[in-house]
Amino acid sequence: MQSDTSSLFDYPFSSGDLLLAAAVLLVLSAFLLAFSSRRKIALRHSEVTEELMVYLARITDALEIQSARTPERLLAELTAALKQPNIPAPLQSPGNDPHTVRYPSHNVEIPPQR
Repeated sequence: MQSDTSSLFDYPFSSGDLLLAAAVLLVLSAFLLAFSSRRKIALRHSEVTEELMVYLARITDALEIQSARTPERLLAELTAALKQPNIPAPLQSPGNDPHTVRYPSHNVEIPPQR
C-alpha cells in the first residue's frame, strides 16, 4: 500500500507539507521579483508611438472601406462609369485663345483690336 508521504533523509513529508513549502517559495520569489532593482520598467509617453497609432488607425480605416466594397459592387460601379459619356472639354489656356496674338520677344499677350 502506498501512502501520500515522501521521505527525504528519513523525515516524512506529507502532501500538505509539500504544498505549503511550494506556496512559501512562490510568495518569496514574487516578493524578490517585485523589489529587485534590476527589473524596473518605466513607462513613458512616446510621440513616435502616438504617430504610429495614428498611421495604423488610418490603415485600418482604409482596409475597412476596401473590405466593404465587394467585387460585385466594384464591377457595377465600373460599368456604370463606363456607360456615362465623359468627354472632357479642352482646356483653354491663355496661349490657345484664338483671339489673342502672342509675341515671343516680349512674352506678353496682346488682345486683337476690334
